[in-house]
Amino acid sequence: MGTRREIDAVLERAERARTNFLCADIELGLTFCHLAKRAEDHGSYNRRLQLANRVLEVCCESIWKVKLKPHDLDQLTAKVELLRLELESVDQPWCEEYKKLVCARFSV
Repeated sequence: MGTRREIDAVLERAERARTNFLCADIELGLTFCHLAKRAEDHGSYNRRLQLANRVLEVCCESIWKVKLKPHDLDQLTAKVELLRLELESVDQPWCEEYKKLVCARFSV
């Protein structure tokens, strides 16, 4: 019976690691948004927004592919929404088309 407990413990640690990874990924996306707001050129701005958008895509896909506890799902869903809102809030004159794309794709 000790083997079953060991397997359950490993599965629990794996679920926690996936949740922690997704949280870290979302934080990275938020950092890209903050850096985009400070970008002084179009290229840096676009690249940072592309990276933040990719984080959003991956997290939205991953949340539903992994088995999460309700509390973790709520936490991650809130963080994903925060990232989506942060992407929408990036305000540079050359980003209107990009913001429309993000808003349309991830509107809740």
